[in-house]
Amino acid sequence: PNTRAVNVAVPKIRAAGGAIRVDEYVDVLLTTKVASGDKEETRTAPIARGCKVVMKRNNPWQMLGTDPDDKPMDFTLQANAYRAALIEYAKNYGELTLLPVPTPPKTNGTWSDPTSKEYANEDQRIEEVNRGERTVS
Repeated sequence: PNTRAVNVAVPKIRAAGGAIRVDEYVDVLLTTKVASGDKEETRTAPIARGCKVVMKRNNPWQMLGTDPDDKPMDFTLQANAYRAALIEYAKNYGELTLLPVPTPPKTNGTWSDPTSKEYANEDQRIEEVNRGERTVS
């Protein structure tokens, strides 16, 4: 419930060298240039955590094969409605990186995490996106 599929194309070097497989979980990071006054810096920040990989190379099954180093790799990720919108928005503002992570613990139907400043009110964000009251921009 409340999940969306989001397609991303990332360079092999930003996808654990191509070692990410279907049914694994990844954190999605955004690397972009940030202006601060007259200074510009490159920064990286996590934008979604624990997204399940549902397809690799536009195929839902495991396939043996090598991926070319010079072409982006296609992944379809499962994310909650708010994080899916955030990933779609971020694709135009920098480079995405997929970082493999352990399988997240079961959450009993909630996306919120009271121990996290970023995810404390995640369920509220999802409901607002589903009702069309929140946009990502």
